[in-house]
Amino acid sequence: MRCGATALVNKKKVLGPSVKKKPTKEEEEWERLMQHKDAAILSLTALSEMMPATATEDASARDLRDHTNGFYEEVDKLAKGKSMLEVTDRALEETNSIISDAKRIVGSDPYLKRTHEFVAAGNNPVYPDVLFALRSVLQSLDRFRAKKAEEAAVNTGILSELNTILAAIDLISEGEESISKEELLQSMGQAPSQKWMFTLGFNEVSFNLERLKSIGPPIVKNEKRMQLALGSGE
Repeated sequence: MRCGATALVNKKKVLGPSVKKKPTKEEEEWERLMQHKDAAILSLTALSEMMPATATEDASARDLRDHTNGFYEEVDKLAKGKSMLEVTDRALEETNSIISDAKRIVGSDPYLKRTHEFVAAGNNPVYPDVLFALRSVLQSLDRFRAKKAEEAAVNTGILSELNTILAAIDLISEGEESISKEELLQSMGQAPSQKWMFTLGFNEVSFNLERLKSIGPPIVKNEKRMQLALGSGE
């Protein structure tokens, strides 16, 4: 059975341009489908800008984490047997730089906010205090990287959904009555998102066009917190 949009595509191929009149149900359905396509393209553009930024932030945190861990281990070795002695000026300078870099990269971690740079006046801090501060930095970087990994997973999932939606709409535009998983795989060059597939019968998996009709256009919001929303229609 043909969906309204598919039937309209085939009808236009036969009859050509029609005289302007009140849109039919099929024409309204086709217009909504094109709105979905436009929204998906905009979402894909926003997502393509967000994903490199997430990867860059994670790479910065990874590099600082590696550097901090190495520095922590060296300070820990020096602290053996002289834990209550003051650290050197060089060690203090490097510790403050690490704390500053971590706050710039991580941002609003509530626990890292409690870790302050040491004031280079009077006596230098003792080794345990420096190690405590460095450990706090390491833990904040681990939390930050875990969040970035979650973001990357969400981004990848939504990217797959958007590509699946766009491929399905393109196939519908070519007059396909229903879009099978195999057709999407061939069109996309990769497996379509399982979130947009449903089983028609025994081993017959197709794109869920009814789901697309029932929700708003797929939107990716490129906001300050880089939140993602699919199918919000806002």
